[in-house]
Amino acid sequence: MFRTFTSGLLFGVLLHAGGAIAGDEPVFRLQMSPYAYHFDPSSEHRHVWMVGAEMQHSGIIHGITYFKNSFGQNSAYIYPWGGAYENIFGVENLFFKWSVGVLYGYKHPYENKIPFNHNGFAPAIVPAIGWTLPSGFSTQLNILGTSGLMFQISKDL
Repeated sequence: MFRTFTSGLLFGVLLHAGGAIAGDEPVFRLQMSPYAYHFDPSSEHRHVWMVGAEMQHSGIIHGITYFKNSFGQNSAYIYPWGGAYENIFGVENLFFKWSVGVLYGYKHPYENKIPFNHNGFAPAIVPAIGWTLPSGFSTQLNILGTSGLMFQISKDL
């Protein structure tokens, strides 16, 4: 049920975004996530956290993150492609982002936990919805496929 709701929400945002593409000035951003929620928790799951950096220019985003995956393995996500849209549905401070890149780090015995994994490398798409706060801070909810949600805090530099 929750997955269906999340998929529907994401589709609705993509279909009706109508928001302005983020500004023309380059923005560098530090990001961190203290927590990820698993839709189907398992005794194998470990605490997930993430740190990263992102650049946004004319609505295009690029970034890199380092994280501990759900199985305690050192991992990374490099995303050379992505987009950011502000004021979604005309709501000031509400934004939508998406990124496409490569995950690294899901290795034996967990290599089959993510699709298309080959020697620890796998393609990834991460949509997110967030809220801009005062002083260059923002909060963001990253949708991790059918596996879970990652709660993120970012600071523009």
